[in-house]
Amino acid sequence: MNMFKKSLFVFVLFIDFVAQANVTLEGGIVIEEMQETPEQVRYNHFLDLARACDTHALKKLLHSGTDVNAADWPIFETALMAAAEAGCTETVHALLAAGAHVNKIDTDSTTALMRAVAKGHVSIVEALLRAGADVNAINCMGSTALHAAVLQGNIAIVKALLNAGVDVTVVNYMGHTALDDAKESGSEDTVNFIENYLSK
Repeated sequence: MNMFKKSLFVFVLFIDFVAQANVTLEGGIVIEEMQETPEQVRYNHFLDLARACDTHALKKLLHSGTDVNAADWPIFETALMAAAEAGCTETVHALLAAGAHVNKIDTDSTTALMRAVAKGHVSIVEALLRAGADVNAINCMGSTALHAAVLQGNIAIVKALLNAGVDVTVVNYMGHTALDDAKESGSEDTVNFIENYLSK
């Protein structure tokens, strides 16, 4: 095959790729926008149901074979993470009963527990802890769920995490312990609570 035929062959392959991948050109850069597969569409719908607390419809998809632990791309969010963040207590219980892995992480190394803590969902935090959530998992900033809890000033969640054995001495990548963050947040109740815990 001579050089012209090779170039023509490569060009034809590129055109076929563009047709299948639905790429666009921005500033001369090829941006790939691969079309979603039917399975991806199905799972995105599953995530939407989890966020919407639609437990009944979500259970139907589970019964029809949807993987409870599948994660979207590129964030790698699971239905459990979505439901925990949205405050969907019944949905969280249904997903855990269906075998959802409580300690899966997304691209920020954030867990379902961390998401629930950040939103102040006490009952979901307690449910995830009972299901075996790793209370000492750290995210991409080196912070535990306790760091997020003190920023919210949520004493109930702080207490639940401490009772579950969270390590109060963990220093994140900003050089802060949870107590440091509590002091910066201005929550005197949280500061006093942690200091009393540490004094025991």
